[in-house]
Amino acid sequence: MPEIRFDSTTQSVLSLLAAGLTDEAVARQLHLGVRTVQRRISAYSEELGATSRFQLGCLSVSAGLVSVHHQIVADGHPQTVRLP
Repeated sequence: MPEIRFDSTTQSVLSLLAAGLTDEAVARQLHLGVRTVQRRISAYSEELGATSRFQLGCLSVSAGLVSVHHQIVADGHPQTVRLP
């Protein structure tokens, strides 16, 4: 698998992308410009060979670059579940 320059912003962008956020939402969350987020996503897609945002999110998770957490409610209490 190709090597991505992995810093905290990379992890944040890929995590938010894998969680389904739009470019605009990622940019707002990380205090970046939308165009900056789009350029990063394009570069990551090229490096990982992804042809869609969905595929990039899946590849990021399967390559171990990010992990996905889901919030569930059990017995009225929220719990975080980490997916393998």
